[in-house]
Amino acid sequence: MAIVTLTTDWQNQDYYAAIVKAGLLSSFPDLQIVDISHSIPHFNILNASFVVANVFSRFPENTIHLICVDSEKKKNTGHVLVKSCNQYFISADNGILTLILYDKDKEIYELKNSRESIFPAIEIFVPAAIHILQKKDIKEIALRKEELYTMYPYLANYSENTIEGQVIYIDSYGNIISNIDIALFEQVRKSRNFTIYPGTNYYKIKELSKSYNSVDPGEMTAFFNSANLLEIAINKGKLAELINISIQQTIRIIFS
Repeated sequence: MAIVTLTTDWQNQDYYAAIVKAGLLSSFPDLQIVDISHSIPHFNILNASFVVANVFSRFPENTIHLICVDSEKKKNTGHVLVKSCNQYFISADNGILTLILYDKDKEIYELKNSRESIFPAIEIFVPAAIHILQKKDIKEIALRKEELYTMYPYLANYSENTIEGQVIYIDSYGNIISNIDIALFEQVRKSRNFTIYPGTNYYKIKELSKSYNSVDPGEMTAFFNSANLLEIAINKGKLAELINISIQQTIRIIFS
């Protein structure tokens, strides 16, 4: 069964997602449409890229991902179709696909009908998705393109005894996710003790847990999540609100 996913910043109260779904289902009534998220903060490419990057690989081959965040045509960039990891991605060429697929091989195409549009999702993205679903040649609707507009992901900095990363995502539970991955952590750690400082030096965590429930309710915990990124939380609490931490604030680990 063919699958199309939707990731948008439209929020659930708006009717925009329904229009896009109607446009797809009118041509393919049996199409399976998966809502990845409609709760991306408005125009927040970083948030959207994190969400899609951590889920797309779990979908079957030939899934089509429509990414409708900050999707209007810009002065020097249009709309693109990218084939990567045996899946298709359709979005504005606004840097989001370089964040999602930055280390992946990519076939890049610029859509021929890319233009200024108030609603590119229905006027540009849906026709492109239908063309792919009909198994027609991509080159009929798009021209090969050498590169995408580039945005670079935030990478953690490190030295012999320190890792400094950033908060890159805060989920609806108030859990904070950093850009510090387990490979870098173990590379710098070298079996040493460590202290994690989320945001300020006031809060400290000196050991890793396996899950939220590894500590008592109300206690702070840290662990590497399913994306292998350092996550810090409070069991049955909202950490981000409690310690007043936000996106791009520093997460520091000191080894000793």
